[in-house]
Amino acid sequence: MNLGKVVFDPGHINGVNIDPKYPDYSEGTAMFELATMLNNDTGSPLTRGAYERPPLEDRAAIAKRYGANTLISLHTNYPTLGTIIYYSVKRPQDKAIAEQLGQAIADALGIKFRGAVTYPGKNDNDYYGIIRYGVEQGIEHAFLVEHGAHAELAIDTKNKLKKIAQVYKSLLFMEESEMKIKVVPSNPPDTWLAMGIARYIDGELSYVPDVKPNDICVQLGGLGEHGKLATPTAKLIVGTNMIDTAEQAIAWAKQYKKTGKIY
Repeated sequence: MNLGKVVFDPGHINGVNIDPKYPDYSEGTAMFELATMLNNDTGSPLTRGAYERPPLEDRAAIAKRYGANTLISLHTNYPTLGTIIYYSVKRPQDKAIAEQLGQAIADALGIKFRGAVTYPGKNDNDYYGIIRYGVEQGIEHAFLVEHGAHAELAIDTKNKLKKIAQVYKSLLFMEESEMKIKVVPSNPPDTWLAMGIARYIDGELSYVPDVKPNDICVQLGGLGEHGKLATPTAKLIVGTNMIDTAEQAIAWAKQYKKTGKIY
């Protein structure tokens, strides 16, 4: 997922939006902590400091000055549970991106994904100012992410923020050269076969292990719990297609890794 330069907008200001059942949790503080993790690990700029509260229009302008292709506003919700991502009514093509990102965040936290949606306001514009002003600034992608309810992040907050940060890093900042090709037998399970093909792809074996049709699936990234794709970077590129040889699976894997497409 290549969204260009990403700028993160930690919602609100530190110390605000405290959950009544969890008085130690502040949305503003937690989202600034998440944004700081991302800034430290990826160098992505932020729209505010800890105790700054610039107007939404200014936040979008700050992101634009940083050269943002993508603006992501970080939030948690009250009291509604689950992850939801808002994208612009002016950018319908962003729905697929929002769905991939939202599902990955929800899976990482073990909570419900409520979907990727728009929130129309007046005059066929976006209700949320950060999205509306982001679009007005000409930023290509603008999202507001409700990572979960305050209550869902109030327990074990630091660990959950690390999980969220890892999703962003994996999806938005992973270089193609860092992607790992994993080959996972689907029917029947065969760990040796998977390891053999993976080793061949990595150059550790000079021969290609033989496989039967429909024996394997090839993925970039890896598998999450219960066989789900861990992240959109673990995109299924063979799936249930019938394949006759490991060479075909490998060729498809290399083609995807090079171009992002399968022909």
